[in-house]
Amino acid sequence: MPIAKKWKLTHVDSSKTFGSVEDFFNQSTSAKVDEEIVAKHIEIDDDYGVIKSAELDVDNKSVIVVKEYKDQETYDGWKEEKDKLPTIDEGIKEEEQELEPNWAYKMVPGNNDS
Repeated sequence: MPIAKKWKLTHVDSSKTFGSVEDFFNQSTSAKVDEEIVAKHIEIDDDYGVIKSAELDVDNKSVIVVKEYKDQETYDGWKEEKDKLPTIDEGIKEEEQELEPNWAYKMVPGNNDS
């Protein structure tokens, strides 16, 4: 059964605000971003068929990312691969959050014991 996971990405500088998701990522990057690491993160998402969406949170300081997975096994494999990689940007704090049931999501929220 398909599942979905949700993360809140927040810039470590809490005084910053952003006008869009693109603005968040363009202004949030560290002085040096390893494009190879970015490519590996994208490749893992592609390999596991991850469907993702992102929107600027109402505070204009954070981005909410929802990722959808075919099933729990797919999520577990994706997470195992992702956890082997370094983070893309040390200036962004990533926090997994509970995904509220919503008519817009056709899958069920995943378990949070990972």
